[in-house]
Amino acid sequence: PKVSPLTNGAVTCTDPLGPSSYQSTCVFTCDEGYTLIGSKALQCQEDGIWNSSQPLCATVQCPALQELENGFTSCGDDVERKFSYGNSCNFSCAPGYHLVGSTTIMCTSAAVWTESAPRCAGESSLNLPLCAFQTVCSSFMTNVFGIFSPAITCKNPGGNAPLISECSHPLAELQPGSTCSFHCEAGFELQGAATIQCSGEGQWNKATPTCKATGCPVPVIPSNVQLSCSPAPSAPASAQHAQPIGMVCLFSCGEGHTLQGAYSMECVNPGKWSSDPPTC
Repeated sequence: PKVSPLTNGAVTCTDPLGPSSYQSTCVFTCDEGYTLIGSKALQCQEDGIWNSSQPLCATVQCPALQELENGFTSCGDDVERKFSYGNSCNFSCAPGYHLVGSTTIMCTSAAVWTESAPRCAGESSLNLPLCAFQTVCSSFMTNVFGIFSPAITCKNPGGNAPLISECSHPLAELQPGSTCSFHCEAGFELQGAATIQCSGEGQWNKATPTCKATGCPVPVIPSNVQLSCSPAPSAPASAQHAQPIGMVCLFSCGEGHTLQGAYSMECVNPGKWSSDPPTC
C-alpha cells in the first residue's frame, strides 16, 4: 500500500519496480523541532507488505522546569506544550525578592532551553551601609548583628553522559569565580564552551555545552549495488569526512540480480554503520 503523508515531516521514496511495489523503499525525515518515532526507512517485501509500521514526528521536548522558589513561572495554558519546542516560559518573583537571570527562556529544536532558569534572590530589609571588604563585613554582620546572609552560588551546571564535567569546587559550593570544565566520552565531540565561570550574580557566564556523536565514514559498496542515502553523502569516501548520525542508506540491484544482505543501513552512535553493505 502507498505510504501516507508524514505530518510535520517529509517522505522520500524510490521505486525500482514501480510505485509502492516490491523493493520500493521510503525514507522519513521530520521538520525542525520534531523528532522521528519509529523506523527511519521502510521497504516493501515480496508479500506486498512494508517491513515495519509507518513512523510519526513528535514535538521535541525540553527538560521540565522546577517550580521557581519564591517566585512564579508561566509557560502558557496548553499543558501538553508546556515544555515543547518553540514554547516560552516567563518568570517573576514574589514581593521582597528580585529576579537573577532572564525573565523569559524558550525551548529550542535541540531540546535545550535558550538560557538557564533564573532564581529569586531576597532583598535585605535593613538599610546597612555597603562594606568595601565584603568577606570581613559579612562575617562581622553575622557575628555581631546575628544576620545570616546566604552566600551567592551557581547551580550545578548539569550535563549527563557522554558529557563529563570537572569543577574547581564541590557542586554545593560553586561561588563566584568557580569554574567548570567539560569534555566528552570517546566517540563524541564537544559542542559549546569547554569552560564556564560563575559570575558575581550567581549565574554561569555561558551555557552548559553538549556532546555530538562523531559521524560515519562514507560507505564503500560494490559497483553493481545501487545506493540511495538520505541525506546525500557530503563528500567522497574518505577517512577525513564523516557522515551525520541518523543517515539512512538504501540498497537495490539492477534487473536480473538479487540483493544478498541488508536492504538498508543507518549511521548510529558512536559513528558506526548498523550493518555491512550487501552484494548483488
